[in-house]
Amino acid sequence: MARVYEALAWLYSGGQIARLKQDQAHCFEPGSRILYAGVGPGDELASAVATGATITALDSSARMLVRARSRLQQPDSVRFLCEDVLSHEPVEPYDVVVANFFLNVFSMEDMPRVLARLAGYLSPGGTLLVGDFAPPGQSLVERWVQRAYYLPPLLLFHLLTQNAWHPLYDYEPAARQAGLVPIAHDKVRIFGFGPRWLSNQSFGKGHGTF
Repeated sequence: MARVYEALAWLYSGGQIARLKQDQAHCFEPGSRILYAGVGPGDELASAVATGATITALDSSARMLVRARSRLQQPDSVRFLCEDVLSHEPVEPYDVVVANFFLNVFSMEDMPRVLARLAGYLSPGGTLLVGDFAPPGQSLVERWVQRAYYLPPLLLFHLLTQNAWHPLYDYEPAARQAGLVPIAHDKVRIFGFGPRWLSNQSFGKGHGTF
């Protein structure tokens, strides 16, 4: 999937998945320590490097990391690690951990455990950023239509990469269970004009309440 991932994401969202990821760089400060968990093809890394932050990009797929590294004019500006996220041992805590379309590869049983692990990588006052599908809507009709949009990539990645089969996630309960509090939730329109079915959520460690 490494060679076609970005093209599929662009077609599926009208480019809004890439925009969602790149907009996260506004949260970074020069010198801050950032971990990208499950970075994939790394289309957001260039905007992150431009902020002056110290970037670590982690993925269990060596091919994805090769593609991510090839996107950068100065590849040595990012530390690339081919590791399982649960076995990662940071030298020191991170100010921001970013999980873009990563937590949704895990089963309902494993996802809270992985999110808690990511929360454990944060320094006090740190932030977990989750770019992903927006949580299910309020009305029954919206939930059904939203799920219909969600099913094609769920099926594709389940068949080709053995990703877990599960309903749309709402990450807030798992984040609260991991000791994080919601900070902000920005929903993004698919194709730039459609329903707001993609979102950037941020959760803080030691922040005030939402």
